[in-house]
Amino acid sequence: MPAAHSLPFTVADDALSPGLSFGVIWHHVADMQFVLLVLATAWTALILRLNRGNGITQAAVVAAGNLLVNVAFFMSHPVFTPYYTIPVATLSLWSLLFAGLMQPAGAVDGDLLGRPARV
Repeated sequence: MPAAHSLPFTVADDALSPGLSFGVIWHHVADMQFVLLVLATAWTALILRLNRGNGITQAAVVAAGNLLVNVAFFMSHPVFTPYYTIPVATLSLWSLLFAGLMQPAGAVDGDLLGRPARV
C-alpha cells in the first residue's frame, strides 16, 4: 500500500483548520490594509445610511456583502499574509465610486439624443 503522502487529495501536515484568533486579527489591524477596509466599510455604511438611490444603494449592499464575507473568511483563517484583503477593499471602493459617478438615463441632454456626433 502506498504511503499516505503520495495519495491524491491528501491534506498537508501543516494545514490549519479555520478558527478565530486574536493574533491574526491583530496582524490585519496593524497592517496598512486595515485603513482600506475601514474606508470601504465607512463609505458603504454612509451610503446605506443616506439611501441616495440611483442604483448606488444596490452597489452598497453588494459591497457590504463582499466585505462581510471576505473579512469573516480572512479573519477566521490562521495564516496571515499581507495584502489578502486589499483586493476586497479596492473592489468595494471602486464599485462604490463608479456607482456614485453613474448618471441616470434622464441626465443626458435630450437635444443631443439622436443627433450625429460632430467630427
